[in-house]
Amino acid sequence: MISRNFVNKLRTSFVQSGLSEIEIDIGGRKIKFFVLPASLNKGLPDFALAVVTDDRSHYVFGVSESVPEPFRKYWAFHEHVEYLEELEGPDRCVRTLEQELRLVPEDLKPEYLRRRLAFFRSLADYALSKPEDFTPEQIQKYGKSLSKLEELTSMAK
Repeated sequence: MISRNFVNKLRTSFVQSGLSEIEIDIGGRKIKFFVLPASLNKGLPDFALAVVTDDRSHYVFGVSESVPEPFRKYWAFHEHVEYLEELEGPDRCVRTLEQELRLVPEDLKPEYLRRRLAFFRSLADYALSKPEDFTPEQIQKYGKSLSKLEELTSMAK
């Protein structure tokens, strides 16, 4: 259970550390996220962060600085939609991914798909290497998104 106090303290620590919080308009939503140092999670390149209270009233989102700047807003969109709008369920991540990909401009899409595919491969491996930190349901949802991206990238060739 993540408390409001924890979320507020995390946000304050990011601000006090001088991290940039970006506000974007995307997909009919206003989303705020921090650009986080890649060193916060050396084991997972291009990571995203979602810290959300159970009632979804308080949250902090972040995207690694290693994610190319033109892609960050889509990474943040994914976290926002998955954790604030989608209900629980094994297809939550892949449904969010589908919404996210509809927003990516066609000229960015080939590189974006490659980058997202690499991220979900890394995420699936990372989760499997840390079973104490991830539930079987989480691992399954990452696998579904990975499969979707593999399918899309093979069709794009």
